[in-house]
Amino acid sequence: MTVTITKLYRLQIPFKGGSYEHHLAKRNTTDSVIMVIEDTNGIQGIGECCPRDYVSFETYESVVGNAQDLAPTIFSHFDGSLASIPNALQFVPDAIPSVRCLFETALLTYFMRKKQKNGFEVLGLPQQKTLTYSAAFDSGEATTFEKMGQFYAALQFKSAKLKIHSDNEINKQRILRIRELLGNHTSIRLDGNEIWEWNKNRHEIEALVDLGIRCFEQLFHKKDNPSCAAFRKHFGDTIELIADESVTTLASAQFHATKEYFTGVNLKISKNGGYFRALEIAQLFQEQNKTVRLGCHVGETSLLSLWGILFATAFPNLKDQEGGFGTYILTEDPFQPSILFGTEGKIALTPQFIQNINPFEFRHPNEI
Repeated sequence: MTVTITKLYRLQIPFKGGSYEHHLAKRNTTDSVIMVIEDTNGIQGIGECCPRDYVSFETYESVVGNAQDLAPTIFSHFDGSLASIPNALQFVPDAIPSVRCLFETALLTYFMRKKQKNGFEVLGLPQQKTLTYSAAFDSGEATTFEKMGQFYAALQFKSAKLKIHSDNEINKQRILRIRELLGNHTSIRLDGNEIWEWNKNRHEIEALVDLGIRCFEQLFHKKDNPSCAAFRKHFGDTIELIADESVTTLASAQFHATKEYFTGVNLKISKNGGYFRALEIAQLFQEQNKTVRLGCHVGETSLLSLWGILFATAFPNLKDQEGGFGTYILTEDPFQPSILFGTEGKIALTPQFIQNINPFEFRHPNEI
């Protein structure tokens, strides 16, 4: 059996709502890498990753170059079995998690198609469960924020994540507006994307805590551990500080999981190296009695949403989960059918749902 790469390209699909932004980036299209692998019998696997240079220092160009360089070694250690996938992936350096995710998702979907089984069957996961997703607000235009708020309110969401704006008055206004739209008991966490420093922005943080915020994600630069330590010393155990950009590789997870300043981690399938590696990192934090959340990159197709679903099924102790945006955001979702959350942000993993997302139909851009 011989497996080769037959397609490797950048996927950029326009967003329906214009641009989405936070402190580190603004984009109006998806920005993923898609890889198709195929064996001599014509069985294919589809892989996806979302390289972000400000997260894991990876770009489209670096992912493509590394994938082409590593493919011969990885495929030579893959014998078509599920057990051989982790063995083959050991040749992907820890420092390039997006590449690892790209190969893993391609090899796993290939194996599913070869065995004509869905991901739950292949991974031995329970198929009866309901997942609940959080609303997610960017830090962009006021009109976009209000439109998103009305959308989430109509679906009766109970929790939300808000990207922090550089103007703290806007943050305060948006927190209050989310509570108006979704209810005063809505759980709101704030995502800084490395926006602040403790010594410069302590008063802004305290003002948000005074508004009842009890969870902050990646407030400080990934290398600014002194700010993290000062935050923890000031607030004690009363306020959560969650790592995101600080934890991308297994090595970074091993370093930060034991540190007192982070109370948890926000994982993403792509930035943490795929399903298996994300589970490994989640276990590291859980062993330290820290919370685990699963986020998503804006613009992920339903292919990565599927892997988020499988991860959440395998790791039932998630504090929060994001994903399932599909064609709510994308003008087209190349993965069909598009995976979408429903009322209260829920997706019921019924037999019908699982049947609908199998056998992983994927239409390439020139086929959309």
